[in-house]
Amino acid sequence: MNKPRTPEISTVFWIIAIVFILSGFSTVERVLKFGEETNPFVYELFAAILGSVITVGAMTIMVRVQSAKEKEREFSARLFTKKIAVYGDLLDTIFTIDDDNIITRLETLNIEKKVGNACLVAGEELVSTMSQFVYQLKVYGVLYVRSMGPDQIAHFVKFVEHERAKLDPHDSSLSLEKTLLSLDVRDNVDAYFVSLDEVVQQIRTDLNVVHGDVRQEVEHFVCTPYNVYDMIKRPNYVDEGIETGKNGSVPILDQDFVG
Repeated sequence: MNKPRTPEISTVFWIIAIVFILSGFSTVERVLKFGEETNPFVYELFAAILGSVITVGAMTIMVRVQSAKEKEREFSARLFTKKIAVYGDLLDTIFTIDDDNIITRLETLNIEKKVGNACLVAGEELVSTMSQFVYQLKVYGVLYVRSMGPDQIAHFVKFVEHERAKLDPHDSSLSLEKTLLSLDVRDNVDAYFVSLDEVVQQIRTDLNVVHGDVRQEVEHFVCTPYNVYDMIKRPNYVDEGIETGKNGSVPILDQDFVG
């Protein structure tokens, strides 16, 4: 297996390459003076050799730079594909946990495991956001601050005040974004709470290919219970003009359309 190039080796290469090129160009002046005192054939031969050396050196640098860019491009493409898979699996799990209106311990630990896996490919901002999200889920068992009771909110306020007092933001259990807030905690609990919407938004930002802020949009459908107003018909046909046959697959047209 090929060993990865260390930063020290790359630095030495560039130093040698730069010295090599500069030495070649600095020799040109000597070649011109030498050509005035010697045979023109020898001068042209020496100039051709020097030109070839400089060309080879320049081509070596260009090939190395191009190779590094291609490797970086390939790595970025693979990383993006991996991110889509990991983030998609994580969100699928999160959106599923509240389907029965109950968030269990096993579901919470499963999300924690998937977040830990996502930390391998996520940027610093996203990792800090997911970290606070999992902390809240393990301590309060909610996805949104509106689901918290008075005791939970009071505890959360004390938690934020305690974490904000830490001098190093990386020592705080708050996300990096929340540590920058200067709002009063008691009057702005929503601002310090990392909701599911914010996790989704940070994932979109980390992918860096989609734009717009969706932090106020996801909650609209996530927190809406199924058939909350009892308006869905039973059975719920997609088209009233088409009913399902006895075998569950044969469509039967409405009597008005039967010849």
